Amino acid sequence: MLEETWRLGEVSVRDIHRAFEERIAYTTLMTTLDRLYKKKLLERRKDGRAFVYAAVVSRDDLDRGIKE
Repeated sequence: MLEETWRLGEVSVRDIHRAFEERIAYTTLMTTLDRLYKKKLLERRKDGRAFVYAAVVSRDDLDRGIKE
């Protein structure tokens, strides 16, 4: 999910659902994005009835944090 967010810049649950070729339940993806948001790895804004998510950390920062 983060890879797709980094690649696109901003994503909705629908974008991620398409990226996974609809093999994973929409609600599972929605829950996972919400958890990444609560862990402060993503930020989100309201766009109509949906949220649009963007990465707060870069791939390098995340890798560095995991290694530490």
